[in-house]
Amino acid sequence: FADDAARILSLRDELVDRTVNGDRNVMALMEQGIVEACNLVSRVQESSADADEVVQSVTTSAQELLRGIEVLRSIKIDIHYMALNSNLRCSKLGDAGRSVNVVSGEMRVFAGKLETPADAIVDELHRVETTTQQLAKEGRGQSADLAAPLNDALESIRHAKAQMESGIEALAEEGQAVFS
Repeated sequence: FADDAARILSLRDELVDRTVNGDRNVMALMEQGIVEACNLVSRVQESSADADEVVQSVTTSAQELLRGIEVLRSIKIDIHYMALNSNLRCSKLGDAGRSVNVVSGEMRVFAGKLETPADAIVDELHRVETTTQQLAKEGRGQSADLAAPLNDALESIRHAKAQMESGIEALAEEGQAVFS
């Protein structure tokens, strides 16, 4: 019986040594890892907030560009109507207005060419605006949830570590009582 009690105390001493030694303590390593993960989540949340600001900035820029394209479209319409009016007036002048009529015809062609790139740009800007609004809507509130599970895990690990240390102390007391 004395040999068994000595073996139990030897195992207890080995367990205490492992618990005290920070390099080999599994619970301390887990706690350290979770603390590092919490720090990482904090940095991710900061980056997420920065990304939300960038998304908002892109949305604002897209809206401003859309307003600019609408101004260009109104200018194109004005050019088109000016050229059309010029064509009609030059037609009434006959040969004297022919050269101006050619220029006004070219202006109408030029105004028509502005429409295709403007439509493509508007379509792309609408896609950008829709995507950024969707990103902003989907991203709100999610970054705050990242830290909660890690904090819960950290609290559980610390609780388990405290229970383990108290269990080791109780084992030491019981082992000493048995040996005595």
